Amino acid sequence: MSIVLPKLEKGEEALKRGSAGWKNFAVVTTHSPWSLAQSRMPQPAQVVFIDSLERKDLNKLTEQLRGLDLLVGLGSGRAMDAAKFLAKVTGIKLAQVLSTSSNNACFTRTAWTFEKGARIPERETPIPQQLILDFDLLRQAPPVVRDLYQKLGHVLIVNNPGLITRSGYPFLPKSSIQKC
Repeated sequence: MSIVLPKLEKGEEALKRGSAGWKNFAVVTTHSPWSLAQSRMPQPAQVVFIDSLERKDLNKLTEQLRGLDLLVGLGSGRAMDAAKFLAKVTGIKLAQVLSTSSNNACFTRTAWTFEKGARIPERETPIPQQLILDFDLLRQAPPVVRDLYQKLGHVLIVNNPGLITRSGYPFLPKSSIQKC
């Protein structure tokens, strides 16, 4: 079995370029990323705001998503895990758009959900067909999130120089090492 890697769209205005061909899609997100990104993409058929990763709540959303061609996870961990879970349950293709660099949710095939408060992994979620790293959008992350993770990233890189190649995160600029 061969694995098809997602198409990576990165750079300035990457969301505008990467979403240009999207039709009949829903955005799975939270309020803050949606407010920053909505003007950068075509109008979706639906916007689904995720308040909970409880499976019972996520399963209630599946019927309203039927018939769509694409689910776009927009945000950070909660939105991306919800989009992965919903894509698996519905069989709809998946794209992921990062709004922070604070987690690795878009790079894993596990969606973390909950049942009655207990954390439950949903394994073997679909590999997204597209990953979008819009530098303008990433720069608009709340300062506390952006600054904290930038500093943690620098600490990791300084103490583990091989991390850039071992981690599988090709978007991490190697120039970060010189800036530390």
